[in-house]
Amino acid sequence: MPRSKYKITSDDVIHAIEYVRSRLQLFALDLGDASSKTATKEFGDAVEVRSKEERAIRLNAWCEKYLSTKDWTKLKTSIRKRRERKSRKGEIESVTISTKAYTILRKLSMRDNVTYSEILERYLGKAWRA
Repeated sequence: MPRSKYKITSDDVIHAIEYVRSRLQLFALDLGDASSKTATKEFGDAVEVRSKEERAIRLNAWCEKYLSTKDWTKLKTSIRKRRERKSRKGEIESVTISTKAYTILRKLSMRDNVTYSEILERYLGKAWRA
């Protein structure tokens, strides 16, 4: 697989492990000619190491062996987003809502010219106090 200049750091290793693990479970990585079973086994071996630094080294080697350039880019994006979410912990939370709930939220937000958070706080605040 093409080698990326990006290196997973010991601080980001947990984010990378979670991303790769979930992508492997979903069979969503382009592993080229490698078998999913072999790649998964080698991934497990790479992340079992106790030291974060050694884990990062082994995970980088695994990624260089198995990830395409496209998958490296997705991994970097995922790590960056996870890092941002972690840094905002306590300030901002994210939720998954249905399409119908999103449509209602968007329309109310546009009508009242406020943020989604303000709409939720306004209407859910009323329900909470009731």
